[in-house]
Amino acid sequence: MDNGIGLDRNKVIVDLGKLHNIAVSGVLQKLKEIVYHNNVDVFYVLAGRYDNELHEFYFFKKFVEKLKGTFNIFLMLNTKYFPSTKYFDSIFALGVDALTLSFTEKDRGSGKFPETVRYITSLWPSGAVFTDIAAGECTGEKIKEAIAYFSKLKIIPRIMKADRCDLNSSFCLRDYIVREMKENGISFRWVNNFELCGIIQKVDGQKGRSKRKIAGKFAFELASLRRKLMLKEVESSFDSASL
Repeated sequence: MDNGIGLDRNKVIVDLGKLHNIAVSGVLQKLKEIVYHNNVDVFYVLAGRYDNELHEFYFFKKFVEKLKGTFNIFLMLNTKYFPSTKYFDSIFALGVDALTLSFTEKDRGSGKFPETVRYITSLWPSGAVFTDIAAGECTGEKIKEAIAYFSKLKIIPRIMKADRCDLNSSFCLRDYIVREMKENGISFRWVNNFELCGIIQKVDGQKGRSKRKIAGKFAFELASLRRKLMLKEVESSFDSASL
């Protein structure tokens, strides 16, 4: 993905950090060609360029608006965590369907962290907020502690760099994530689109898929209504830069 745009299995990956000097219209044209030839409807957009939430928001705002206005897609945004509920109100109002959040140890050490994260996961439908965990050597209890910690906060942990694990370790970690998701009541609606541990998590049985499809449609409709209700308030808030 040297040019900032790539195709990975069932989704288009867009790295905005590599495209910031290219006009949005030019990027959209490239994406139209990919969508036309590959029939994909899942986009994974990488942001995370700035350490200031206002700069970060306006970095991807125009692109996300154009993307959602051009394609009928499921859009996941990868962004840094900021301790600002208004920042996430604004992302939600843009029409972002799911999030992957990047956390630091400092973030997790903040007293307000659990409260802010619970607010974020209350905005999006269950099963639509993820985080990536570095697998290291795939040994020890620390990685399981991290999986349990984020699952209790209603965030789906995905294990990165799973290629460093042997296949049995990858499946064991994947199964542990699935068990924690079930125990914490996290939906499996959209997890098929994103690897949990270098492995696509498939939902077994047509009946299960049909139920999730109906539930997912309802969740999207409810999220759309909530966006419309908060949009004007969020826009005025960010226009005044009062984060």
